[in-house]
Amino acid sequence: MSRRWKPSVTLIATGIIVPDLHFGPFLRNWWHVRILQENGTKIEQYYPFRVGMKIQVELKNRLFIIRVVQGNKHNNLLPGFLSLMMGIEDNNILDELVSDLSFQPFMISIQQQIKKINIMIYSIGMPAKQGAGCGFTSSFIYFKSKECALFFQTVNENRYSIRIYKENQFSEEFHGLDPNSVWKKIDILKEWSGVTLFSLDNSSVKKKLEQVSSHTIHNAKIHGRVFGHRCSAVPKPPMRKKIMPQEHKDQFE
Repeated sequence: MSRRWKPSVTLIATGIIVPDLHFGPFLRNWWHVRILQENGTKIEQYYPFRVGMKIQVELKNRLFIIRVVQGNKHNNLLPGFLSLMMGIEDNNILDELVSDLSFQPFMISIQQQIKKINIMIYSIGMPAKQGAGCGFTSSFIYFKSKECALFFQTVNENRYSIRIYKENQFSEEFHGLDPNSVWKKIDILKEWSGVTLFSLDNSSVKKKLEQVSSHTIHNAKIHGRVFGHRCSAVPKPPMRKKIMPQEHKDQFE
């Protein structure tokens, strides 16, 4: 059997992560899904299409430059590809795209009889006494009023929120003090609790939360040993947000 031909591919610009895009409502569009098999189990891994990312492809001794930009003809919050995206299966390129990320999105599934929903976990956030805390984010696609909709779920300091998007446009939002109360206001998918729809009772999510919690406790102990009894609280890590270069902004003028 002949080997499958692979083009020569080089990553010439990594690009940048834009939090509002790569971890916002349309995250699904900004990440490439790679499916692997490990011990007979299907594993999904997610890699970002970074803004400003450039790939050089050689086809029949001709070089092509492929660039990722923000915005396309459908929505300015979706990715645009100048030329056909190729080479995204190259291991070296994939490793470089996630080398500076502390978290990669992942997907879980819930099912009741023939009804199945795939839930994307955007961010684990900071753990709280009762599971997930501020910063936890997940989403899934389902129907509301006979229209396909994206349900974007977030956990804030004092409430749980769900923003609904239809045809890539914001439609409506709901808020509650806990996941069950906010889902009661939407009044669909009653076969699942709000906790399950947020994915907060999923074993993979719980494991991630435990890992974050253990890391936080470890840092707190070190802080106490260094600064002593009755020292100030451990400072929260600063939120770093890369600013989009002017050359990228000019593309959208």
